[in-house]
Formats: sequence, structure tokens, C-alpha cells
Amino acid sequence: MKKVFALFLALLMVVSCMVILPVAAEEDTEIVPWDGKSTVPEGTGREKDPYIIDSAGDLAWLASFKADQRLGRLGRDGKYYYAQYATDALFSDFPIDTMNGTSGTTGFEGTYPKKYAAYHEPLVANDGSKMDWFDKIYVKQVCDIDMGGHSMTPIGNYWSNTQGAMGVKGCYFCGEYDGQGYTIKNGTFKNTGTNANWMSGSMFGVVWGATIKNINFENMTAFNGDSFTTDKNGVTTANNNSQTFGLVVGRAVTFDMFGSKENLAEYEKIENAKTVIDNVNVGNNCVLTCTAAKTGIGVGGIIGGMSNTTVKNCISAAVIRVENPKTTTTYADYARAVYTGGIVGVMYDDAWVENCLFAGHISYGVAIKAETHVGGIVGSWRGITTQTVNMGLTGIVDSVNLGSFSFAKSGSGTLCLGGILGATSCLHTN
Repeated sequence: MKKVFALFLALLMVVSCMVILPVAAEEDTEIVPWDGKSTVPEGTGREKDPYIIDSAGDLAWLASFKADQRLGRLGRDGKYYYAQYATDALFSDFPIDTMNGTSGTTGFEGTYPKKYAAYHEPLVANDGSKMDWFDKIYVKQVCDIDMGGHSMTPIGNYWSNTQGAMGVKGCYFCGEYDGQGYTIKNGTFKNTGTNANWMSGSMFGVVWGATIKNINFENMTAFNGDSFTTDKNGVTTANNNSQTFGLVVGRAVTFDMFGSKENLAEYEKIENAKTVIDNVNVGNNCVLTCTAAKTGIGVGGIIGGMSNTTVKNCISAAVIRVENPKTTTTYADYARAVYTGGIVGVMYDDAWVENCLFAGHISYGVAIKAETHVGGIVGSWRGITTQTVNMGLTGIVDSVNLGSFSFAKSGSGTLCLGGILGATSCLHTN
């Protein structure tokens, strides 16, 4: 009896130490490859009645909400909700205390009243329905999805003729996407081709206050362009280049912290709208191709750039390639300050990476012309030089790099290469 009990106790200890991963439910029907057409999912987008994603067509429907490029986002009941008051710089890579007029803003007399009005007025649909900026939508994937070799543009995106005028024309994803352990495979994410600034070749283009979790990717490709050129050697590169992108998310941004020192409650409301990417796995047959036409591009196996964001429990075994943007002589054959990471390309303030693994390969097929940051987990941390508000912690913990690097050409630029973090441009002062 004692031997039986000891055996049972030993078995119990082994089971208790096992890592339990989410397992997708068995499907009774065969997965049908996507035909490239958009379909309307079931559900209303509410927490108790989420949008149900059971095909790539449903994903394409989510991505179709770009309306007439007015500021706003997809909301409930299949409606697009618009901001009632147009503004520039409502969103940014990192929070700005506009009352102090930092980061090129014009202080209270300039951009502050516009941003204040846009934030305080609810979003409105064409039929008059209203929705608060911070009301999330909910989306659930209920089966494996085969994209059938087709491509789709990102869910949530941004248009502008001037980089940095964030908020003039944009559709942001603010909600929860739960893949429930299912897989998306055999397809391509590419940008919209509308403009080179802030476009993204990712599943989600621009997000804020989003939760994206429990998804697997197999045999997927991502380009930060909308058309492709194949040279005589069979190397395919993307045209109409975007900037920051990753396979899963392009940019995770935050509201500017306008009026934060005068109204702490509003500041906390915005600060709590944190993006979380959790338990996302990118397989070793996934490829990201960055065409290095833009200075300051961020490229990551999971996400391109982020602030006010946590990435945790994620694995990327993707191949990330930085290549010549075009086969013509319009662009020189070099990379201009491309920040590349196995998990995150570039992170700003209040960004946290935890328990992540990179087991893929990062390759540069172009010469390095400017200072370039490459890291196994994060390419670059580019914080702001002065903090006017408490932005929380920025860090990388309990993460492992088992990936590899290759650089085909030498150049006149400086390469900052790190097993975990490529480089950081500055430190905070309080």
C-alpha cells in the first residue's frame, strides 16, 4: 500500500510541474481554404455576444472597416464609429504632457483644446448610435483558419500625408481578440497601399487598449508593402513601403496624456487602456520581409513598435528579412536605421516583455548605412528624454533568444547587436 501511495504521489508531482498549453477543440468538419471574399461574422461585438470568427472572410470583414478614412474605429453591431471632432496627434508612440508643450506640440492654446474635445465627445456611427472611446469590442476565433494563399490588409490602420499627425485619419482596433488556441495559416498580411506613413503589413495594423491572445500562425508571410517585385534571383521584395510592422501587430499606441497633471482621473483612464499580447506563437515557416526605404522602421516577429503595452508568453520562430526596397535604382541598396527584434522591433515608454522566446533568424541583405539596432528579443528601446508623468516600468524579463543573425554586406553605419536588446537610445530623467 505504501508503494502504491508513493507512486501516486510521484505521478501527482510530475503532473503538477507540467506546462499546460491551450488546446483547440476538435473540429468535425474539414478546414476549407479561403476564396478571398469577405463575409459578415455572427455576433454583435459585445462581451456576451462577441464577433465569431470562423473563416478568413470574417477576418477580412474586420479589416474592411476603414470607412472614408475619418478618425474612429470599429464598434458594436457591425458599425464604424467616428470621432465628432477632428484633431491631430490624438495618439502617439508615447504619452505626451501637452500642457507643457513637449514633443513639438503648441501647448494649451494650440492642440490641447482639439484633443480635449475629441476625447470627451463620444464616437458616433452614421445612424446616430454612440460609443465611448474606451468601450471595447470582443472577437473570438472558433476554428483553424486557412487563408488559401490569399492576402489581406490589417485590422485597424492609419492614413496620413504627414508622419506624426496621428489621429487625423485613422481606424484603430480597441478590443479583445481571443484565438482560443486555434491557428491562422497559409496567407499573407500586407499594407493598404494608401500612404507610406504608419501603414502596416500585419494582422492588426494600429491598436490601442487591445488584448490579443491565444493565436498560432503557420506558413504566413508579412510584407510592409502592398505590391511585390521579384528579381532575377527570385528574391521578392515589397513596394509602397510602410514603416513599423510585425506579423501580429504593427504599432500599439496610446492617447497623448493631455491635461494629465490637471485631471489625474482622466490620465489614469487613458493609462489603464494598456495593450496586452499574450500566448501568441509564430511558427518557423513564417517569413517577414522588410524593405528598408524608410528611416526609423521597426520590425518584430510579434510586434513592430509599442508603448503602454505588455507582450508575454509569446514565441516567434519566424525568419525576418531586411531587403532592398526595389529592384530599380530609385533606392540605394542599404538599410537606414532599421530596428529589428525577434519579438519586438522598437519599444517606447511603459513597454514590458516577459517570458518570451525567439528561435528564428534575422537577416540583413542590405548594407547598413545608419545606426541600426538588432536584438534577439527587442531591437531598440527609444524612450523619451524627459518624463513629465510617471509612465510605469519598461523592461525585458525571463526571455530567451535561441535565434541567429546574418549580415550579407558591410556598410558605413554602426550596427548595435545584442542577444536580448540591440541598443537603447536614451535613459529617463525624472
